[in-house]
Amino acid sequence: DGLGADKAPAKLVVILGGDGKGQDFAPLAAPVQRHARAVATIGRDAQAIEAALAATGVPLQRHASLEAATRWAFERAQSGDAVLLSPACASLDMFRNYAHRAEVFVTEVQALAAEHGGMLA
Repeated sequence: DGLGADKAPAKLVVILGGDGKGQDFAPLAAPVQRHARAVATIGRDAQAIEAALAATGVPLQRHASLEAATRWAFERAQSGDAVLLSPACASLDMFRNYAHRAEVFVTEVQALAAEHGGMLA
């Protein structure tokens, strides 16, 4: 359910973006405002996502890569928070496919865990 989940942790630091294929990102505003501590944007439609979320008051930061967005999200997360990759977009503007996008995210999370003694708090 991503941002629509009722059983979310304390707060989410969400990574959104990619190729939205012309979709309206306005429906993301309410769940972002309710559940997100911050939002990292990536990809072709980062600017459109940021425009749709600007009025939420949630900090937004654009990144050139998923790796950079993941690191930024980790730095913003507080104890009890979760970093959520919930792109709301197709992946083909930056990745071979959705599985490749997931692989890049998992690899970066594993690197962060290794840098922090195997634990991400």
